[in-house]
This record gives sequence, structure tokens and C-alpha cells, in this order.
Amino acid sequence: MHRDPFFKIIFALAALIAALHVYALSASLYYTLPWFDLPLHFLGGLFVGMSALWFTFRFSYKYFPLAASHDFIVAFSAIVVVG
Repeated sequence: MHRDPFFKIIFALAALIAALHVYALSASLYYTLPWFDLPLHFLGGLFVGMSALWFTFRFSYKYFPLAASHDFIVAFSAIVVVG
């Protein structure tokens, strides 16, 4: 696994989403609690945005230094494209 602490947070978030999804399927929470889907969608968007930022910092930030506003644009664009 990577030594990058940001990657570890992203990995933990993905594991949390997977665990909640498996539990929701086994306990039929998607049917009994219709609002249960909303927090998982929020966490999924957070995962996509953080993954896009990690990918940008890991592979292109050192070659093409960008402004801080670009970080927001990268995360928001990834969320819009995936979502």
C-alpha cells in the first residue's frame, strides 16, 4: 500500500462505503429506509473528488504547478463527470 496518508484516507473511505453498502443490502435498508441512499451518494462523491485530487497531485502537480482554484475545479469536474 502507498505511504501517502491521503491515499490511506481514500482507501478507508472506499472500505467504509463498501461495508455500508453490503450491510444495507443484507439488511434491506435501501427498501426500509429510503433516505439511506443519500449518505452513500455523498460519500461516493467525496471519494470521487478526493481520488481525482490525489491523482492530480500524484501524477501531474509536480510537472505542472497549478493555482489553488484549480484543485476545486479538478474535484468538481470529476464529481460532475462521474455523477
